[in-house]
Formats: sequence, C-alpha cells, structure tokens
Amino acid sequence: MRVEDDLKPHNRETIEKILDFFKTEKKCCAIQATGTGKTFLILRLLEIFNDEGKVAVIFAPNNEIIKQTKKRMKKFGLNNATFYTYQKLARMTDEEISAIKADLIVCDELHRTGAKTWGQKFEVLVNSHPDSKVFGVTATPLRCADGRDMAEEYFDGNKACDISLAEALVREIIPVMPLYPDSRKRDDEFSPHLAEFPEFY
Repeated sequence: MRVEDDLKPHNRETIEKILDFFKTEKKCCAIQATGTGKTFLILRLLEIFNDEGKVAVIFAPNNEIIKQTKKRMKKFGLNNATFYTYQKLARMTDEEISAIKADLIVCDELHRTGAKTWGQKFEVLVNSHPDSKVFGVTATPLRCADGRDMAEEYFDGNKACDISLAEALVREIIPVMPLYPDSRKRDDEFSPHLAEFPEFY
C-alpha cells in the first residue's frame, strides 16, 4: 500500500507544486483547512524521500499528533522519520540540533516557527542543514500572538496551495456540515454561535 494511491486530487496537485518548488527553492509550505488531508502531504513526501533512501525529521505541537502520524506511517510501511515536539527542540543544544539527520525538515503547524522560545533553535536546525528541504503545513499561517504571517515571513511566500475552509467546502473537498441549534438552548443563547459561521446557516 502506497500513500500515492490514496491521495485525493487536490493533494496530488499540491504535491506536484511542492516538488516544483523544491527544484529551485529550499523551503515551501501548504496552507489547507482542517480536514483536507494535510497529513497526507507529509506522508507522501516521506514516501518520495524514502524511495530515494532519504530521511526526515518532523516537528509537531504535541505527542498526540506525533502518535497519530506514526500510526499512519506504519500503515504505509514508512519508518524514515524522527519526531520532536517544538518544546523538545527548545531544550536541545545547538550541537544536538546540528547532529539531527534529515534530508527533509517538516513543520506541522508551521506558524509555531515564529515563537521566540524555539524559533531561534529552528533557525539553528535549518542553517546547519544547508542541503535539506523544509516543508511546513498549517490551517492558518497567522500567529495569534502577534499576527505575523509565517508563510510569508519564514517560507518566503512559497505556498504550494492556500485552501481556505470556504474553498474546501465549495470544491467539496470536505462535506458541508449543517448546524443544528441545541434544543436545550434558547435562541438568544445560540445566536452568538451562529454569528461565528454566517455563511453556513
């Protein structure tokens, strides 16, 4: 079983654009709404690099996401990646970071690369691996803390795709989920929640 065979059309298109970026650029990213298969982009890149005998390092926000990704890797027979949380990266020495083996550096939730605590450590990683490619995914590249757009700032605007939730629904990449008011709530209790999703009700 191969990841390539499980890719949806929109992700096949994105993978092609990622590979095109990697021909001339060190970094690129994919902005995709939750539920559109961002993890499959990572898995397909792992598969491509694995076919070439190359390894990857993946950074994720927490151990639960790492656990889920490892489970999916196992399904496709992939074992060419090591994992770290961003918190772990922040505690590593520059020497430990430089010793990481990686032909591909993956940032899950790429907007986290802008954090002061581990952003500098991430720069150490990238600078110590001049021949490695860097790929990031997120549903939103904007940091809540300061509004910085990390796709523009860190990935130089090299976006293989930028699929918003609205676009994903229009293109039927993800199904439209109807909203039903909680029958236990009064209308005035529910209406503030409807206001958060004006296009769906």
